[in-house]
Parts: sequence; C-alpha cells; structure tokens
Amino acid sequence: MRRIIVSLLMMFAVTGCLLDGPTGLQGPEGKQGEPGPAAEPGAEGEPGYGAFCGQHNKTKGDLGGYEGAKTMCEAACNDADAHMCTGVEMVMSAQLGLLPANSSFWYANNSVSSVNISGQTYLNNDCFGWTEDGSGTATAVGSLFSDMPNAVFCAGVFGALPDLACCS
Repeated sequence: MRRIIVSLLMMFAVTGCLLDGPTGLQGPEGKQGEPGPAAEPGAEGEPGYGAFCGQHNKTKGDLGGYEGAKTMCEAACNDADAHMCTGVEMVMSAQLGLLPANSSFWYANNSVSSVNISGQTYLNNDCFGWTEDGSGTATAVGSLFSDMPNAVFCAGVFGALPDLACCS
C-alpha cells in the first residue's frame, strides 16, 4: 500500500496535478547576492554655462585673444574656471540680477555678422578674436552688453572703455 501511495504522489508531482492549489504565503527574503560588474563610464556631457563672477576694468578690444581674456577673468574672479562671458551667460546673469547696474561689458559673441552703426556697415567679429584695439582698423567691432546686446568699436564707446565681463 505504501508503494502505491508513493507512486501516486510521484505521478501527481510529475504531471503537475498537485501544483494547481492556491498559492501559499511568501517565504522569508533571502540574503543579497554579490554585486555585479561595474558599468562602463558614460559619455562626458557638454560643459554647462557659467554666471557673472566679476569684471576686468576698462579695456580696449585687444585682450590678448580669447586666452588672454580668460587669464584676465581668472584673476578678476580668483577662479581657474573663470572665462570671458558669452552672450547666453550675459543674458542669464541679467535675468538673475547678477550684473552691476549702469555698466557696459565686452562679451564673447562667437559669431561674425555685419552691423550698421550710424549708417555705416561694420564687421562684428569679436574685435578679430579680441586681438584688435581699434588702432589697426576702423571696421572691427566687438559685442557689448549694456542693458541689452550691442555692437561697438574695439576702441571703446565714444572714448569710454567697457569692462570685460567674466563668468564662471
């Protein structure tokens, strides 16, 4: 008789007949397994924008190029990440109320465009990459932020010299 019961139990187990009942309670949680292998590092993202951190006082358009402007900004902001502000950074800084009132700043426009000043057409090219002070050519123009973006001669605005805007 015992053999018949064992045989029937094995037959039911193999055919799944005993597995059709209600699900029982979940057992206790097992211990955590070993950590998997480390993932490959992801791609490096684009650098973020900075905000106004200071200014270098009264400059003509010859800043020693973009690298010279960065060096001036590093000193002005006491920050190795400081650089000449871009147009986007100037607008964001204005929105955040970070720009000093009643000031004018050179900023990096990073574009070449024609501008009309008093009926004359000039080339706005960041004062030839911030290497021109206006003495070599009267046609070089740089970007100036003063309440809103403008373009002015690399020698300054009617004799007044704008500050260099620095962001970090």
